[in-house]
Amino acid sequence: MDFVVELPRTHRKFDAVWIIVDRLTKSVHFIPVAVSYSSERLAVIYIWEIIRLHGVPVSIISDQVDYILFNDPPADIVADNSNSANIVVADDVVKKKFEKDNKIVRGHLLNHITNPLFDLFINYKSAKVVWDNLEKKYGADDVGKKKYVFGKWIKFQMVDDKPIMEQVHEYENLTADSLNEGMEMCEILQANVLLEKFPSSWSDYRNQLKQKKKNLTLQELISHMRTEEANRLKDEESERLQDM
Repeated sequence: MDFVVELPRTHRKFDAVWIIVDRLTKSVHFIPVAVSYSSERLAVIYIWEIIRLHGVPVSIISDQVDYILFNDPPADIVADNSNSANIVVADDVVKKKFEKDNKIVRGHLLNHITNPLFDLFINYKSAKVVWDNLEKKYGADDVGKKKYVFGKWIKFQMVDDKPIMEQVHEYENLTADSLNEGMEMCEILQANVLLEKFPSSWSDYRNQLKQKKKNLTLQELISHMRTEEANRLKDEESERLQDM
């Protein structure tokens, strides 16, 4: 996870984006926040946006430890007495930090793979080796992967029997995956595609949004949907109380 800060402040006083990525599945959440948020408020947001949808993660990796996946462990290079090479001795603190970070990242990777793969990679002590092998196994067929990612994005359709915002997050993840695979589309196009994927119970609201002159970006559309969903839940609660 990481934060992108020093962004222009929105009308809802957001000035940062909290990015949370599952590096193995490559799913991503972009959560608007403010730099002034306390750790307690961020914890509540994390529970609502991540744990509510995906469960409690075994470990959390920040961009401060992802170097483990791309770098070899620090090693000592000892020169002979002729001074033909410099003497480089890896600092014990650096070694211990690498070992600790490697253990965290390796555990995270093993926790998110299937049992057959777990049995295959459990004996690998290096997180980098595990990651490299996974990349070789599943990242070789780029064309097939792109078709699969784009196909999931195109076929996505919202339904009435699932929470609306949960489906919106799924669409955001599919869109992010498609963008990462090279698809070029602006936020207005992303919003218009989502608009067409509304469930049948939201068709009237979709028509209302289409009648607006302003083209909405994806995040603006999602903001409208949150408000609409809150209003619907409020109306349902009022009807329930009246029937009691």
